[in-house]
Amino acid sequence: MGIADKYISTSSEKIEQEDVSSLTDTKDAFGGRCCELILHGYDRVRDSKEVKNNWDEEDISDFLAEHIENYCREHGLPFHIDTDSRDRNASVDGINIKGKKRKRFDIKFSYFSDPRTENIYGVEAKNLTEKNSSSLITAYVSDKGMKKFIAGVYRKKGCMIGYIREGDTNNIIGKINARIKEGDILEETEILKSIPLLAKFKHHYESNHLGYIHNPLKHLFLDFTVM
Repeated sequence: MGIADKYISTSSEKIEQEDVSSLTDTKDAFGGRCCELILHGYDRVRDSKEVKNNWDEEDISDFLAEHIENYCREHGLPFHIDTDSRDRNASVDGINIKGKKRKRFDIKFSYFSDPRTENIYGVEAKNLTEKNSSSLITAYVSDKGMKKFIAGVYRKKGCMIGYIREGDTNNIIGKINARIKEGDILEETEILKSIPLLAKFKHHYESNHLGYIHNPLKHLFLDFTVM
């Protein structure tokens, strides 16, 4: 049984609320389901041992999305998954801007019944390492990462994912918080705080941001160092 297997019913979309109340509260049940699907996909990616050292964020996101799609298909879950590499011709929030300035999620969840519905949940993913990490940490907290949500570049709900490629996850999260506390990008109060998610998944965090309409911003850190 994988990390999230006992939390999503294989026969319906019903979620065990008492087990994951922090994840699937009524304010963001759709986002909670998406986070659970991310963990199902991560289980399968991890078991496959196919992630290579030279893969970039886009490669991992595509591979993760493929395994999430397979899980949804096998269990009859009506989720539609897009990735940045597949979704080149439309922005996540309907603005017709092309090229690098377009506002694309790395992974985007919606319902099959209507992929343009308000029920869209997006992922911004970043590779992270403990060594030689300064530029990666800054990218995670800056307008290349967290600030896309906080500043409203992404207007839909979503979460951050850190792909841990080298080093210790706790040390990397400590570096992220230390970078935030420098105060030149975000306020010191906007640090990441550990929040219980699933019993077997330790690295779920949240951050709160003044003026961010979808508070709190969720953070999932997926360890790929043992692939």
